Amino acid sequence: MAKFILDQKRTPIIGRGQAIGSNIHVQSLTELFLQLFEEAMTGESDDLLWGAEAYYLVEQGEHCWGDVAHSIGLVAVGKGYLSSVPEPILVDKKTAFELAGFEATSWGSNMRCRATKARSILHWQPGGGSLDEELPGIVDAEFVALKK
Repeated sequence: MAKFILDQKRTPIIGRGQAIGSNIHVQSLTELFLQLFEEAMTGESDDLLWGAEAYYLVEQGEHCWGDVAHSIGLVAVGKGYLSSVPEPILVDKKTAFELAGFEATSWGSNMRCRATKARSILHWQPGGGSLDEELPGIVDAEFVALKK
């Protein structure tokens, strides 16, 4: 999305821009995998950990895609990458796919989960940065990549 906004100088909005997704920092996901690996290395057989219901969803919050798009625009303006907050462009999923590739279809999809099992059984807590904390770095990386 940051690449699209920087390149097109428009904020993509699919539908009403209210689709909600769960987010997770790769560091937090890695910490859960490491914790599961360490549990496996103990050799203990626990149906809660390893049985038929042993699947783990991860999240450390949620975001509204329309809000994320607006925030990216504000970050880009604040960094001087854009001269003004980008105007929204209303697109359907097909058009988003054509403009920005497969990942763009998620901008209009609800993808929600809760890390209930990881938190209750493993006492896992996410440790990575929040989406708001990561946005400036994401915008910087996409700006640099577009200049290559």
